[in-house]
Amino acid sequence: MAQRGVKWQFNPPGAPHFGGAWERLIRSVKRPLSVALSGQRLTDEVLQTVIVKVEGLLNGRPLIHVSHHPNDEKPLTPNHFLLGRPYAMIPPDVFHDKEITSRRYWRVAQTIVDQFWRRWMREYLPTLNRGRAERSKQENIKTGDIVLIVDTSNPRGIWRMGYVEKLYPGQDGVVRVVDVRNSRGTFRRPVSRLIKLTSTVSNTSETPRENVVA
Repeated sequence: MAQRGVKWQFNPPGAPHFGGAWERLIRSVKRPLSVALSGQRLTDEVLQTVIVKVEGLLNGRPLIHVSHHPNDEKPLTPNHFLLGRPYAMIPPDVFHDKEITSRRYWRVAQTIVDQFWRRWMREYLPTLNRGRAERSKQENIKTGDIVLIVDTSNPRGIWRMGYVEKLYPGQDGVVRVVDVRNSRGTFRRPVSRLIKLTSTVSNTSETPRENVVA
């Protein structure tokens, strides 16, 4: 790492606010996870499975949109840096008829992770939009912008993205409604339900796809 010019910068002790970005992400996980686990008496294996699944979901979130080259269709995620691939999921194990207990534990873990996902989507994603709105009240969304579509009904691990295709400014010139296009079609959405992603794409003629994680 030294040969590549990588330098380590450490936060001072007793100053967690120096790591505000990841501390905020950790805080966003604690409440949904505690709610999903409330009243549960889990084995060590089930709890470990839940934690690993939640980790995969968080590290599968889109960070930046990249080229639409056939070999590079997905947005960049933390999993790319950690694992070298966008997905943390592994195929489910095959349970034999005699492994009834293992199958039941696996289903319990999946149910808990589903509960976490739904609550985390409701609580975390809207906060991203509020924070960006406060920082850029004067900046309108533009045609061609790549956005993450906030939809709390998304199945677990699915992040829907799209291009802003058409703007509908109000009488005051502020854009509050847009048409968004992706592989599923064109949808009209309020700007409050969209999160703009930083992008390296200059050509918006292609349609972004969905990113599916664990």
